[in-house]
Parts: sequence; structure tokens; C-alpha cells
Amino acid sequence: MKKTNIILFFLLFFTLNAHAKINYNGKPIEEDHINVIKGLAYDVVHSNSFKNEKERQKVLSNFAHAIIWLTQHHNSKTLYELNKIHTEETKEIKHLIATVEEVLDGKYPNIPIEAAMEKWNNTGKRVYIKREDKAIKNSKTNKKEYKTIYKFTLNPEQNETKNLVYKYDVQRTVENR
Repeated sequence: MKKTNIILFFLLFFTLNAHAKINYNGKPIEEDHINVIKGLAYDVVHSNSFKNEKERQKVLSNFAHAIIWLTQHHNSKTLYELNKIHTEETKEIKHLIATVEEVLDGKYPNIPIEAAMEKWNNTGKRVYIKREDKAIKNSKTNKKEYKTIYKFTLNPEQNETKNLVYKYDVQRTVENR
């Protein structure tokens, strides 16, 4: 009896804590979906479509806040319905999802669907957001002001041979001359 209770406890514990916690249009946003969203955001931020650096930094900051929100809520224990939340972060997430859906619907014929999804998924797995608070002296007031700067960076790719175990012992041979 005791053994059965312990097994039931572990099953309930792991099933309640294991899955996605954000729904969009009644469907769960899974880890791969989040990776695609992060990969698309990374590509947009690093594209050449901005008029100037200030515009790029604004989009980067908006996307950074959205990705941070998405990651935190995905790892939460509470279930969130994205359609019912109306913040700046969720607005950006919905916009990124709409862009992905447009690509999947073929609205961008110059973007190969499978290649784009694979690229964004692989990129999104490596994306992390770095936050930097910089102290800047205001020239008008001579006071220090703090400015938060976000950077999208990529973790290095996983090396497939990193954990390779060699089957054979190395043998040293000595030649007599």
C-alpha cells in the first residue's frame, strides 16, 4: 500500500509540473514553438531592415521583454491564456506568432517554410538575452541616468562529439633502432 502511494505521488507530481503553461487560441505553446518565436525575433533584430540603430534598439528591447515574459510564464506553474492577456509583451508575442503563421500559410513565397522553421527552431534553442544597465551622464542636468540595454546573443552550438567515449585503449609502440 505504501509503495502504491509513493508511485501515485510521483506520477501526479511530475505530470502537474511537466508541461507548457501558455495557451494560444486554446492550444498549448510548446518548447519548439517558443524556440521558433525566439529564433524569428533574433532574425528580425539582426536584419538590415531598420532605418537606424535607435529603431533597431527599440525593437530589440520590445522583443527582449516579450521573450523574457514568454520564458518566465512558460516555466510557471500557472496556466496562462495568451488571448486574454493584453500587455506590451503579449502584443509582441502575438505579432511574432502571426508572422510565423503567415510564413506557414505561404504568404512569403521567397521564404522556404521548412527551412525557415528549422532555422528559427535551432536558433531559438541558442538564444539568450543579456541585460546591461549603463550609467550615462546627462549633459543637460549633469546627473547620472541609468539606461537598460538588451542584447540578443547565441549560446555556442552543442558539439555532438563532446561526450564521445572511446572504446579502444591507446597503445604505445616503441621501435628499436
